[in-house]
Amino acid sequence: TTDEYAQIARIERNKRKQASVAVAAQKVTSHPLFEVAVLANIFVHIVVLALNDFGDDVLWNLDLWTRGLFIAEFTMRLMASRTLSKLLSHGLHSFDALCVLFSCAYLFAYLLDATPDSQTMLRSLTALRFVRIVALSPVIT
Repeated sequence: TTDEYAQIARIERNKRKQASVAVAAQKVTSHPLFEVAVLANIFVHIVVLALNDFGDDVLWNLDLWTRGLFIAEFTMRLMASRTLSKLLSHGLHSFDALCVLFSCAYLFAYLLDATPDSQTMLRSLTALRFVRIVALSPVIT
């Protein structure tokens, strides 16, 4: 019937839209400048965490922006691979996902007016992530 054909056409359109978003995200995440931007964000985050005394509003805001960019990076990679299992098995290292989860937790804790006592752990995770990405990055090597 006409309704069934319309439903099939709608499903096909949705599949094409999802595929085009995934292709666009793959183009962005596979570009060498994306890795450079990720490394720059991680470096800024390490510097901000090293200097952050929670008294300087500029550093505090930079810290939140870098964490927001971690979440944006994770979202772009997730959109490119379409599922979390594919992302972890083919694209993103599980350690990176762990760092993003901690960044999300920190960001949400800030939004809920909680003050985290785990700055040292977050700084260590971010520094280790920076070292791992630099060591494995095709842009750097």
